[in-house]
Amino acid sequence: EARAADRPADLAAPGRRGEPAFVESLYGAIHCDYAQLRGLRSPRGTKLLEACDVEFYDLAADPGEEDDLAPNDARVAPALSALDGALESLRRDRSEGGGAALPGYLSTPLAPELLSTRTREENCARPSPASRRESIAALQDGVRQLEARLLQSACETLGAGVAGDPENPALRFWHGRALRAAAAQDGDRDRLVEAERAFADVVRLRPDHAQARDLRLHSLVLLGRYDEAKRLADAVAVGDPAPRSLEAASILYLTPRGAFASDDNPYLDPAAAAVLLERALEAGEDARIRARLEECYRR
Repeated sequence: EARAADRPADLAAPGRRGEPAFVESLYGAIHCDYAQLRGLRSPRGTKLLEACDVEFYDLAADPGEEDDLAPNDARVAPALSALDGALESLRRDRSEGGGAALPGYLSTPLAPELLSTRTREENCARPSPASRRESIAALQDGVRQLEARLLQSACETLGAGVAGDPENPALRFWHGRALRAAAAQDGDRDRLVEAERAFADVVRLRPDHAQARDLRLHSLVLLGRYDEAKRLADAVAVGDPAPRSLEAASILYLTPRGAFASDDNPYLDPAAAAVLLERALEAGEDARIRARLEECYRR
């Protein structure tokens, strides 16, 4: 499965018009800050992959892509030249289309810079997905364990992944999620402290990672670190945050005492929470936010 995750899926079958088919996988680039993996599959049955490092396969003789011919095959240079042309065309199309020219990415609200087609020099500044197969496997296995509520296993699997790939924001985020779930299940304050640190590290790596920031804010409230939570809530409320972020900020004003806190919350203020939740509802109907707002009114 790790191999499947770092391989690009074909976006079109080659040979319909005698042209190569462009292929890519942005999973590692979007979630893990790896290089973009892209390539060309030719009507003649060859497949070029490039993520700074280059791979070249003859699919007719090697459908499992086990024998990399890139170091010695004369077909690699013209294939790379053709890929450069395809990338330039894609870069132009994405720029004109606001960053999401391909249908597979239209349903995901991603920042344009995560979808913009990098130059080879820009791509080479990041790790190749092929060199991070163990990290991808740890991410996939750890998320599955978390979803199955195997929390100790999830914490260990994702923690090992973070140790081996510390600059991977996805591993740190899901490790924080696992630690947070384990803390809630076992009443373990130390686990929640670790989770808060994990979310802080995600925001350090990805300042625009709203979900990590929101989970960090909630963790700070639960730990009774109210002043830190207040500074984060004030920062969230500036500008035009997502409704979920406004809801997360409102939790500070609705919590009398954090579950792992030794002191009461000095910022308890249902009216202040109502202001945030009303702003959140202006962006669209949401049953959970409406229920929380009704709680504010009752108080």
